[in-house]
Amino acid sequence: MRLQKALELSLTTDEKQAMQRHLPMAQEKGLVQRKQRLQAIGDLKDDGKRYIGRRDYAKALECYSKALEQLKPLGRSDEQVKELLHLLPVNMALCYTQLERFEEAVSSMARR
Repeated sequence: MRLQKALELSLTTDEKQAMQRHLPMAQEKGLVQRKQRLQAIGDLKDDGKRYIGRRDYAKALECYSKALEQLKPLGRSDEQVKELLHLLPVNMALCYTQLERFEEAVSSMARR
């Protein structure tokens, strides 16, 4: 916030007006990218669910692991992210259990 104020002080009026015009577009673009990331994470979660249905726990685990890695940069910013941060480790623990990798199942549950 201080940096933004310092930058604003050093800008001309025209530059400030240009910044004010472009800021909403940049924020909107960030929201679109976030939605796209959440959609990709949801797709990975759904793929994992399908692999569980086929009893291919190793493939399901790969999907859940990739989804969790893509989710981490989003932090714990909203309910959808929090739900996924809770659900993915549980699903991973199920896969680990089915693969008889019990220590990893416990470790996965500790991530929640």
